[in-house]
Amino acid sequence: MEDHRFQLGPEGHRWLWRYSPLKGDADGWTEPAKRKVLINSSLKHRSRLECEIHEGLHASMGTFVVSEEAVTQAASDIAKILYSLGYRLDPGKSACRRP
Repeated sequence: MEDHRFQLGPEGHRWLWRYSPLKGDADGWTEPAKRKVLINSSLKHRSRLECEIHEGLHASMGTFVVSEEAVTQAASDIAKILYSLGYRLDPGKSACRRP
């Protein structure tokens, strides 16, 4: 399990961002009431980046209502752009780097 804390959203609330094995079909999810984001720790490469962006959008938008389809498409587009530009997880670290 790997935990991080970030201030997110229009109100700047502190959120827990956690990587851990998840049960079920979801690669990640956001629990707004608990201010918690969970990401499946088995995700790799572009799938992980896309899930991080997806859940980050949910967390950062607060009470702003956006459809799940819109968040999914935006996360996919942003991940495609960033991955094409060379953004990757730096081995042994939990931060992304750009070569």
